[in-house]
Amino acid sequence: MLAKLKAALGALPKKYTYALILLAAGLLLVLLPRSREETATKPAEQSNAFAENCEARLEEMLSHTAGVGKARVMLTEEQDADRVFARETEREEKTESDGGREFSESSALAMQDSGSDSVPVTETEFAPVWRGALVVCEGADRAEIRLAVTEAVMAVTGLSSDRITVLKLG
Repeated sequence: MLAKLKAALGALPKKYTYALILLAAGLLLVLLPRSREETATKPAEQSNAFAENCEARLEEMLSHTAGVGKARVMLTEEQDADRVFARETEREEKTESDGGREFSESSALAMQDSGSDSVPVTETEFAPVWRGALVVCEGADRAEIRLAVTEAVMAVTGLSSDRITVLKLG
């Protein structure tokens, strides 16, 4: 294969050889698949950070509840947290010489200055939709504590009681 490539390149004038090599390298870079990690890290990191923050806050509050003792919380998501960004739309109308009108519209993200960077303006933020919760705590051997923990998790996450499991920390 390499010999055939050298023979084909040898037949071309020298001035085109380097240009073809650069073109081939560029095409190769464009056609190579990007790694999943590179393309999907930011949304996943934001979603995980939101879930971890929620879990930590819930753990702290449950640990301060009478009879619960030390608590660990795990939340699973059915749908990640999401944001809708504001857009700026410009409409332009042009009148042509024959009396006709031409309309054009362009849209771009609305940006605001944040120190040295410009960040998109968030229009709406959606909380994640939780699939279930697991709480492991010291006081789970008592029914009234399990009920209190279940009700607290229901209030915070919006989950129904059949999607919340409370277990004894062992």
